[in-house]
Amino acid sequence: MGFTAVFGDAPHARVIDFLLAEAARDHTITDIARGASVARPTVYKVMEELAREGLVTKTRVVGNSRFFALNGRSRAVRALARAAQQLEAR
Repeated sequence: MGFTAVFGDAPHARVIDFLLAEAARDHTITDIARGASVARPTVYKVMEELAREGLVTKTRVVGNSRFFALNGRSRAVRALARAAQQLEAR
């Protein structure tokens, strides 16, 4: 059970679920789109919003690909990670 079970099947919930599940590494927009089953144009918008709120950071650029990861310094991200663990424990 992830955030989509609680907050609905919204793109933001899908992207956050994916990033939390795959937090061990950074991801391109394409990775996120595939893993979260969200269209790439939507992922661009979601990532822009999450970055503006400090929930994700751009980690590196390789060629034309930008890589992103959750911002582990963010209190909100740490709270989301704890909530995800509690949801998984149910």
